[in-house]
Amino acid sequence: MVHHHFAGSLSRSPACGRIAPSPERREERRPLAEFIRELIASGTREGLNAARARGRVGGQPTVATPEIIRAARDMLPNLENSIAKILGTSLGTLYNHIPDLQEIRASGRVSKQITGG
Repeated sequence: MVHHHFAGSLSRSPACGRIAPSPERREERRPLAEFIRELIASGTREGLNAARARGRVGGQPTVATPEIIRAARDMLPNLENSIAKILGTSLGTLYNHIPDLQEIRASGRVSKQITGG
């Protein structure tokens, strides 16, 4: 039951039957919400900058060790052979089941796409 002195500022939310602020009340609160949001964002930015200054960066640790990168670079010139070896099949089997592979290789698109050339 809504009391008379709240009648202009509150309304029932149809979804859950609880009392919710009216659109006018929400508009009145918007500047405060934006101010609080900016305070939080500012604090987050300051914290990230401080961590960066200490040499810390966010995110997951990399799994690309120098050995993995070296192995990947070694595979690039013979990409089809590397794929076949990883999959435990022959290069001929790859060519039989992926007809486009020979065309791509013949056109030189594989090495250009991978090396950025």
